[in-house]
Amino acid sequence: MVEEELTKEELERRAKVYRGGVHDIDLEEYYTSGHRTCQGGCESALVMRSFAKASGPNTVVTGGATGCMYVANTSYMSTPWAVPWMHTQLGAGGGSSAVGMAAGLRALKNKGKLKKDIPHVIAFCGDLGGGDMGLGAISGALQTDYDLLIIIYDNESAANTDIQATGLTTWGGAQTTFTPTGSVHRIMQKRWKKNVIGMMAAGHPNVRYLATACATYPAGDYLNKVRKALAAGGGPH
Repeated sequence: MVEEELTKEELERRAKVYRGGVHDIDLEEYYTSGHRTCQGGCESALVMRSFAKASGPNTVVTGGATGCMYVANTSYMSTPWAVPWMHTQLGAGGGSSAVGMAAGLRALKNKGKLKKDIPHVIAFCGDLGGGDMGLGAISGALQTDYDLLIIIYDNESAANTDIQATGLTTWGGAQTTFTPTGSVHRIMQKRWKKNVIGMMAAGHPNVRYLATACATYPAGDYLNKVRKALAAGGGPH
């Protein structure tokens, strides 16, 4: 069931957005130590840490599709997640796993077996697993009425397999193992970047919330967009 249209002000009120910069952000962490990302600062880890912080403890993370962050998050006898987390196969991480999780939780709630509020279902995937291989599954998920959030982390490459080009790799400037520069052809990456957010907006009119964001700037913007998506309710985001 699709809820009523929300104004910007009502959505921000429901989302309880951060308005005071970094000093206003909650201190609790639900993605913490135990991962194996680069010590100098891995944006993928920051993306996960931020959406877990914005969502809170009543959260289930699915669609940790096979990729660099799957490797980093599953070291033997160690995990950074303080909320339930599930690994899925590459290509299924964004859409089908989120739909299955949301459907199962709704069924448990309807049968009275889930006493608390239904957890937030957040699916995480990369630009290869989501924007290329998983695009059909995400499209299918966005046509349901299940309350779920799909986050595509776009680092413009297949980072887990030695930096191959994907459909979201930028034109011209990107040098990948699929598009090395040479003396004859200085530019090998001649495909324009796929406009995934535009495709989602144009082809899925019932989606409650769509946004693009940078995980680091401006401060709090990404966390607020996660909160708005979760607060919109009534369908996928």
